[in-house]
Amino acid sequence: MAIILDHSQMVDDNRGKVFLPGSIHRDDVRRFWSEVLRASPWVMDVLANGYKLPFTKMPGQYQERNNASVLKNLDVAVSMVQELKELKRLLFV
Repeated sequence: MAIILDHSQMVDDNRGKVFLPGSIHRDDVRRFWSEVLRASPWVMDVLANGYKLPFTKMPGQYQERNNASVLKNLDVAVSMVQELKELKRLLFV
């Protein structure tokens, strides 16, 4: 079985073909990991979705006492929360 990779994502050096950074997200490169390297399901999941912290349970709610700076700069705080939400780094539950 041969898997042909897009050569723009690889370079040839004295060790042979080497993947370039960022190419791991390409379907053909993941197919190489799966079919040629026979990576485990866990490795394939990490390649596809990133490493997930293995929590045994969801962390509980946490809250700090407000030091009043947010009240003095409410517009900045609201803007930062909105930016984190748009970047999907903050999830409202």
